[in-house]
Amino acid sequence: MPSAALFLPRRLVAAADPLAALWSALQLRSSLDLRRELAVAAAALILVAVVLPRGRRRLAAWPAVFLLLAPLPYLATLLFPESADAPAAALLGERFFVLASLLQSLLLLVTVAAWERLRPPLPRIFLDVLRWIMVAAAGLAILYQGGVAPGSLFTGSAVVTAVLGFALKDTLGNVFAGLAIHAERPFELGDWIQYDDNPAHIGRVVEINWRATQVITLDEASVIVPNGQLAQASIRNFTKPEPWSRRSLFLVTPYDVPPQRVQTLVLAAVEGSFGVLAHPPPSVVTNAFTDRGVEHWVRLFTSEFDKRDRVDGMARDR
Repeated sequence: MPSAALFLPRRLVAAADPLAALWSALQLRSSLDLRRELAVAAAALILVAVVLPRGRRRLAAWPAVFLLLAPLPYLATLLFPESADAPAAALLGERFFVLASLLQSLLLLVTVAAWERLRPPLPRIFLDVLRWIMVAAAGLAILYQGGVAPGSLFTGSAVVTAVLGFALKDTLGNVFAGLAIHAERPFELGDWIQYDDNPAHIGRVVEINWRATQVITLDEASVIVPNGQLAQASIRNFTKPEPWSRRSLFLVTPYDVPPQRVQTLVLAAVEGSFGVLAHPPPSVVTNAFTDRGVEHWVRLFTSEFDKRDRVDGMARDR
């Protein structure tokens, strides 16, 4: 007896093949183990959204995205309707996204929900690195489940390894330099730093990520400094160890004016000037004898480093 498929239009037969593949994949998806994994990952995501502080709940976007991408491998089976391995590969793909979402949620519960209740928040770069480690761990676990030995991934061609290492040299250098900066803490967000030997290169740190540090200069210009460059530079921090920094002004007086009188007048003049701190107190010393007269060095302290030009100008106006 002729097969019923012979009497169907070719378009219907062609459409039935991907539908059959998708149906086979959906049958695998309905397995008890996978349903449990999805339930655990969803419960962990809900717990993260509930226990994270209000200002940190946006971090839950990572596990949420991975969980939403879980059905994607099954849609990909439509591209390979004749492949017998497509449903199994789709199952492994979904388990990867589910496991990655679960690990991301657990990471946030430990490093944000629990850690930040006892200690200061982890720097962003550390959190980003830990996130990618969790994704890599999920990938290795799924590869092992699929029969691929993870060790075989690291025993490839030496030439390929050398090429990749050379290509990623600067990127990896910036990443490790960023980790070193966060470990040593030569500066933090909000600090004013001079990031090379040029006195004009001074800015306030507004972001430290895995690749570079962003500073805002007094001209309100944003400067991106690679972490590798910062790691090799002599960094001058104007905010540490104390929140104030010293400013220096110079003035020249005639030789017939006693230096002690100049010092008394200058200290009285700068007292109460904008941004000038009473403690540590200002001081005046005789700095040099020049052709124009006696040069005096006025030293004052201010915590208004972002307004240092105004501090200097108003002290001179006195």
